[in-house]
Parts: sequence; C-alpha cells; structure tokens
Amino acid sequence: SWGQNGSRNISAGATQATMGKNTSNNGAITMTWLGDVSTLGMTLQNLPNRNLTWATVEKMNLGIDFAMANNRVNGSIDVYTGQTKDMLVARSAPYLSGFNDVDDNVGLITNKGVEVVLNTVNINGNGADSFRWESNLVFDLNRNKLVSLFGPDYEGNEADDVANAVSYGREANYALLVGKPLGAAYDVKLLGIFKDQAEIDAHKVQPDAKPGDLKFEDFSGPDGVPDGVIDANDRQYIGSPDPLFTVNFANTLSWKNFGLYFNFRWAQGDKTHFIWLDPYAFSPNMGGGAQLARVKPWTESNPSQTFARYGYTNTMDYQYWNSRSYLKLKDLVFSYTVPANLIRRSGISNLRCYVAATDLLTISNWSGIDPETGGTIAAGASSSRYGSSGAYKTVTFGVNLTFSK
Repeated sequence: SWGQNGSRNISAGATQATMGKNTSNNGAITMTWLGDVSTLGMTLQNLPNRNLTWATVEKMNLGIDFAMANNRVNGSIDVYTGQTKDMLVARSAPYLSGFNDVDDNVGLITNKGVEVVLNTVNINGNGADSFRWESNLVFDLNRNKLVSLFGPDYEGNEADDVANAVSYGREANYALLVGKPLGAAYDVKLLGIFKDQAEIDAHKVQPDAKPGDLKFEDFSGPDGVPDGVIDANDRQYIGSPDPLFTVNFANTLSWKNFGLYFNFRWAQGDKTHFIWLDPYAFSPNMGGGAQLARVKPWTESNPSQTFARYGYTNTMDYQYWNSRSYLKLKDLVFSYTVPANLIRRSGISNLRCYVAATDLLTISNWSGIDPETGGTIAAGASSSRYGSSGAYKTVTFGVNLTFSK
C-alpha cells in the first residue's frame, strides 16, 4: 500500500497576523495615554506567514497476512517506510522582530519499522468442557531520523536547532539534530565519577574537580575542536527517547466457565535508546526522607559510579539520563460465568463475576517513579518540582449482568 495525506498541528489562523489588547502581567487590560486622552492599546500577537501550509506525510507498507494449522496459527507481518516533509515547527525568529518564534514549514523526517502480530491457539479445547489456551503477541520496532531541517548554514553544513536545549534549561533538554531521532537528548556526556586526584590530573579538562565529582567529556569548542574546557559547547547527542522495540504478550485461558486473561508489556532500551532525564534522582544533597535514604553518595570507602560525593554542585546542570527499559504485568483478569441453567428463571441471561488488576508488577532499573510514563523524582522531600505520580496498582471487582427480554 501507498498513501499520502496532510497533517495540520497548528490553528486555522496561524498564517495571519492577529491583534490583541494590551494587558498587564495579571491579565488586566491596560490603557495607553495619548496626550490627555486614554485609549485602549492593541499589539501584534504573532508574526504572519502566508507561505505556511500543511505538512505532508507519505507512507509505503508491504504486508502479508498468514494462517496455518486450521487457523490455529495466524497473524501478519508489516514492513513500512515513510517520510514527513514541510514539517510544522515553531522556528526561532530574529530578536529584533519582538517575537521568540514563528510557525514555518521546514525539513524532512524519515520513519521506518516492522510490526509482527502472531495469534495462536495453543490448546484447542472449547473452553467449557475442555481447557482452551489462546495467545496474542505483538512485536513493534520503529526508527525515525531527522534528515534535514533548515538547510545548510553559512559554512555549508546542515544546521541543527539547539536553541531550546541551550536557552530554556531542563524544561526542554532536547534538540533537533540532523541525522538523529526526534526528541534527541542533548546534554554534556557523563564519563563517570572521579575516583582520585590522579584521575583528575589525567583528565586535565576539569582541574578544579574533586574526587567524587562528575566527569564529563570534552566534546567540542566554539570552532568544533575540543578546547580543553568543559562548558556549554560540549553539549552533544546523548540518545533517543524511543525504545529499541516493544512487545505485548497476552494470554486467554478458559475452562468450565472460569476465565483468566493476563498481558505482559516489554519495552527495551540501552544506553542510547529509550532514555530520559531524572535530574533529582541522583542528587547527593537531598534534604531527607526516603529520597535521601535511596542515595549512597561517593566516599573513599564507597567509590560509587552512580552518586557523586555529598556536597557536589552540578555546575553543568547535567540531567542524569538513564534507560527506561521495563517489563510489566500490565493486565490481569480472573472471571467466572454462572451457568445459564442456574439463573434462567430469574430473567437473567448472562451473569459474569470478575476481579481485574492493572500494573501489578514492574521490573525496571529506571531511576524515577514509573518507566512507562517517564515519571521522575521531585526536587526535594516536600517539593513538587519535577516530581510525578507513579502508575497506580488497581484492583477492581465487578459483575456483568445481561437480562432476558
């Protein structure tokens, strides 16, 4: 199959220059004085772009559906590739314009992947008198890449967009990097933790460091060559927020009106895939409580390569990236359907009782709250800064009733 369609992620009036009333910081309307006369002031709200249009998404898919063994084994395999051109982005605007950005069409993204669906009847009973076991497995692998963005710069090189990552701090520690996936993590690269003064002297580029401080890579200076100094020029591609692959494995078992359904979800990453930031999970200076208890700061007797020394100041504002790989028992349902002959006289045609649970088990080395959502640790024991809720384990009891007419 092949297809092409438009994608609009902006408002219908984004091409126009809109006007708005002058307001103060608290939202109140302010007046402008012209001599002795006060009047309502109006200002330009956004820059116009008459050339703005929809992005174009194109996709090609090669797939096969299969079935065998009297349909006890069936599924599909899809290999796809696609591209998005004229992407809609908020592009940085010149400072003299009075605006931070303007909506524009730029660049090209490629997207490719494989999806495999496999359904099997492992034990072919009828589920009533004899045992029946069915399984469903879905494997998904996807890769995207930013092929071009704004075009070549003044040196003839394809230009990246790192303005968000550099200017806006940890609220947007990602950048649009040509040749890398979307949402690329952009930061200084952590090499480890200094174990002694000899290692600091050998590294040379962090002469003021102390044993137990974070060790960073001297990646590049203003001219693109390592300059012997660790600063903002050493920010680089750290990794992708997307997993290497995901797997969902569901099973349904039934026998004599009893039913059991369970579903496992597996998302796999590594040092450069499926990573996210968790800046406060590794702080050796937590104020107290459970957060401090989980941190074991570096000491000479405990030369940790995970936590810096107590009192360390993260002057480079490194965000502590790590993998969100996880395996979850996502769903579990146990049910019993009352035989029809026992409830027929009551006017009920079907009665099913069940207990259902979600997120009962999570196996992960993610430093934060929940690897599936990327939930992170708060800034302090009493702070909501950067904190997020975990995935709730829920257990639900219920009854399904169907009444006869």
